Amino acid sequence: MSSVENIRWALITSIAPIAWGSTYYVTHHFLPADHPLWGSVLRALPAGVLLLVLRRKRPRGQWWWRSLVLGTLNMGAFFALVYLAAQLLPTSLASTIMATSPVAMIALAWPLLGERPRGRAVLGAVTGILGVVLMLASGVDSVDPLGVVVSVAAMAMSAFGHLLTKRWGAGTDLLSVTSWQLIAGGAVLVVPALVVEGAPPPLTGTALLGFAFVSVVATAIAFVVWFTGLRHLEAGTVGLIGLLNPVTGVMLGLLLAGESLVGHQVLGLVLVLSGVLLGQTTRTPMSRTPRRLRPARQAPPRAPGEVEETDMEREELNEVLHKPIAQELLASSIPARLAYIGVDGDPRVVPIAFLWDGARIVMGTVPKSAKVRALRHNPNVSLTIDTAGQYPPHVLLIRGTASVELVDGVPYEYVEASRKLVPAGEFAAWEAGVRALYEQMVLIRIEPRWAKLLDFETTIPQAVEDLVRAHQG
Repeated sequence: MSSVENIRWALITSIAPIAWGSTYYVTHHFLPADHPLWGSVLRALPAGVLLLVLRRKRPRGQWWWRSLVLGTLNMGAFFALVYLAAQLLPTSLASTIMATSPVAMIALAWPLLGERPRGRAVLGAVTGILGVVLMLASGVDSVDPLGVVVSVAAMAMSAFGHLLTKRWGAGTDLLSVTSWQLIAGGAVLVVPALVVEGAPPPLTGTALLGFAFVSVVATAIAFVVWFTGLRHLEAGTVGLIGLLNPVTGVMLGLLLAGESLVGHQVLGLVLVLSGVLLGQTTRTPMSRTPRRLRPARQAPPRAPGEVEETDMEREELNEVLHKPIAQELLASSIPARLAYIGVDGDPRVVPIAFLWDGARIVMGTVPKSAKVRALRHNPNVSLTIDTAGQYPPHVLLIRGTASVELVDGVPYEYVEASRKLVPAGEFAAWEAGVRALYEQMVLIRIEPRWAKLLDFETTIPQAVEDLVRAHQG
């Protein structure tokens, strides 16, 4: 991804923390007091229903429980813990603990998403957190240990939930993923709200306007753009952009509530903005200079002018795989054509159903399948997913490394991959037959190393592009 594209996605993502920061002022001046749980329900549920009406797509399969998990982490339990932390701790201390979220996202993104921490992102996080401390600094006489635990739990929960959304949500459109989470998160809070706060509070016209803003702008729109940023930027980068949340709260207090800033708060504001900018990546697209992540056999000499396309940077790879057309192909019912090298040294190509889990392509097969033995011998594979009967065609090319795992029974991934191919009316009988037939299966997981999307409108094969340029010259 180019630096210009990074800046564009960073600006889009910044809408979310700015909108979230505005909720402090709106809640204080427009919403009923002493009803934080009902306030969270009235914030999340209408936002989720609005997005569901726009998209009109219900969860399927694993997304029923995934929506509940993500909705609880990102909205339901998170809102409740933030409320409890606000009661147990001074606002400045609770906000400072929440501001450490970028560090948590940077740390968790490595095991969950394979995104290694960048030095600039870590330095930006440290700078930004120091700025938040200065910006919100106030004398704290005593600290409730339970409040610290609750606040840390809320911070870690949201960081983990956001990363899970990035991992699980790839291949599913963002409006649907966000709507399901918001509905689940709001529903989780209904019973606690009834038990703790009783009946919902009466709403005046002012409160209705406040909830309309909080629900539509600071929740529906904010979470959609936040999750969009997570799809296009590194998790640590997005986490740093989240530091604009307390900045917005402070600035609105300054502009609308007549508050003032002292010297150390101004310095803190500068440090926060510097940390956000410092953590933004400015990489340009990777050159086509040959580069390998692992030892490889010596390739034959290339003809003059011939280009070898080798492994890609993780960020550039994610950019290709998260393009709308690529996401459509990964979520489609089109079988992938899997190319690998047989144990006899000859190439093979087989069509096979697959499931994209947000990070890897997963397939299931018979344990004694020839390709299982071949992939254990040589895990390097290529995949093609392309449209049929469409002009211009759309083609997604992937190269990666396969791993194989023997599992008991029929794994969920195999069933969901096949669901895209088997007619709905025949699926139940098909699934029953498969589960009766197989005692064990092998899961093939392919970790992409390189990808290219061809739509034959904006992108064409490199050799053709070179030929066109030479002809025009």
